[in-house]
Amino acid sequence: MALLFMMVVSFAWVANRSIRWVTSLPDRIEIRFEDDAMTAVITECIRASLTQPDTEMQTQSLHALLRGVEENPELADWLQAECGSELEMLRNSTDVGVASMASMLMSKENN
Repeated sequence: MALLFMMVVSFAWVANRSIRWVTSLPDRIEIRFEDDAMTAVITECIRASLTQPDTEMQTQSLHALLRGVEENPELADWLQAECGSELEMLRNSTDVGVASMASMLMSKENN
């Protein structure tokens, strides 16, 4: 029984230390991007989220982009230039919600 107790305590200690180590990583890691590199990272993240096969993920991404364009209208032209083909693909989606949100986003971009 004592051995089992020691094993449980040891496992709990290791788990606690591992969790503390993992949660402290953001404080210990410093990531820096130059302007062009940051733009490339953001662009690829947007493309990846828009090309997900999951329509719920596409809807969430489009909703976030719509909010972003409403708050920062200057993003519209950039978004059209960088992700126009992905938005066009989604505008032709069989999912009505995805297609309508993509159409709304494209129409905001053309204004």
